This record gives sequence, C-alpha cells and structure tokens, in this order.
Amino acid sequence: MISELMACLIEFVHSVPDVIWSGVIASVLTLSGVLISNYDNTRRLRMQLIHDAAEKSKERITSIRREIYLRATDEAHRVMRHFIALRQVDLAETNTSEALHGFQSTLSKMQLVVEPGTLTLLNSLNKECTGLFVKLLRKVQPMQDLRTEMFGLDRLIEFMDEQATKKLAEIKILSAAPVLDGRQIDTLMKIYENQLAKKAEHQQAREAKREEAEHLSNAYDKAIFSELTPFGILLEKVSIEMRSELGLTTDAAAYAAEMGRLRIEMGELTERTLESMHSPAQ
Repeated sequence: MISELMACLIEFVHSVPDVIWSGVIASVLTLSGVLISNYDNTRRLRMQLIHDAAEKSKERITSIRREIYLRATDEAHRVMRHFIALRQVDLAETNTSEALHGFQSTLSKMQLVVEPGTLTLLNSLNKECTGLFVKLLRKVQPMQDLRTEMFGLDRLIEFMDEQATKKLAEIKILSAAPVLDGRQIDTLMKIYENQLAKKAEHQQAREAKREEAEHLSNAYDKAIFSELTPFGILLEKVSIEMRSELGLTTDAAAYAAEMGRLRIEMGELTERTLESMHSPAQ
C-alpha cells in the first residue's frame, strides 16, 4: 500500500513541469528570506526597545539622584555651619536639633537611590553627624550655663541699681527738709552703700562669668575644625561616590588631597584670626 502511494507521488512529481517547480522553489526561498528578515528585524527591534527602556530608566534615576544629591550637598554645608556657630546658640530658646532634620531627611531619601557601596558610607556619615552633634552639645552646655548665670546676675544688678537710686532719692529729700533727721539719713546711707557694694559684687561675679564664657568660646573656635574633620572626610567620600553615580569624572585621590589642603588652610586661617582678635593691641 505504501509502495503504491510512493509510486503515485513520484509519478505526480514527474508529471509537473520543471518551470512550475522552479517557481515553487523560488517562492519558498523568497518566503524563507522574508521570514528570516522579519525575525531578524523583530529581534533587533526588541533589543532596541529593551536598550531604550534601560536608558530611560537610567536617565530617570540620574535625574532623581541629581536633585537629591544637590540638596544633600546644601544640607551638609548647612549642618557644618550650624556646628561652627553652635556656641552662639541659646539652647534655652532654640531647638538645636532642627538644623539636622533636613540633612537626615535627605540622607534617608538618598538611601533609596544610591549604590550599595554608597549606602554604607551614608550610614557612617549619619552616625558621625549624630555623634558629633551630641559631643558639641556637651562642649557648649557649660557656655549656656554661664550665660544663664550672667542673665540672673544682670537682673540682680538692675534690681540693686534701682534700689540704690531710690535710697539716694530719699536721702536727697531728707537732706532738703527744714529739719534734718541725721539718724534716718545715716540709716539710709548705710543701706545705699550696702546696695552699691552688692551691685559691685554682682558686677565682679558677672565679669568673671563673662571671662570664663569667652575662654570656653575661644577654645571651641580653636577645636571646631579638628572636631569636624572626621565628618568632613566622610562627606568627601560620599561626594566622590555621588559624582561617580552622576557620571562625572573624578580623580578620587586628587579630590581628597585638595579637600584636605583646604581644611588645613581654613584651620590655619581660623587660628590666625582668633590670635589677632585676642592679642593685645599694639
């Protein structure tokens, strides 16, 4: 049965003219070429779409990073200025931790878009910032206590001055009376002198507090740049990583060396400025 079918098929093939078979073969070859070309075009289009999607995603992430990184740089410098000026802040009137909120909030946003290596640096930077803030608060607290004591002494000096002025006015009135009351004038004079003595005593105590506060303030100014150095070094490392993630070319060694040189120069400038401010006038 199978042999009969094969025989019929062979006979049918031989009965078809060669021209027709040539057309069929040419059509098959053409169709195969079209199919292969379409497959290749489809594959290239799919690869192009994947590439374009990856590029758009990369551009979107870079745009988000650029916005957050620029804000982080601003907040970092704001925090450093806050640390430098912390000795001048009235801790009783100001919530000093508010200056850190913007910086720490920005660091939290950065954690969502940075590379894993940068994330480790961010955690170290946040930890260093918090530890430095607590350390500097301990340094400025004695200055705050002295300012509070000076404020109390100012109130006492004002009170003693007001009372002495009143006693002096009473003495003048009694001295102008037709009949002098020497005993009462002597009593008022003793009270007046006692109040002046108390005022002078409080003024002396206040001056001692002021000198101590000034000494602590000068010590803070001299030490602040060395205190900020670890924080600054971490910030430089984060800056290098941020530049790299933004596609900016950075020579890490040269960048770190330049920032280190700048820190030294700023420290020396601050020291010279403080020395000139507190040296005796020529």
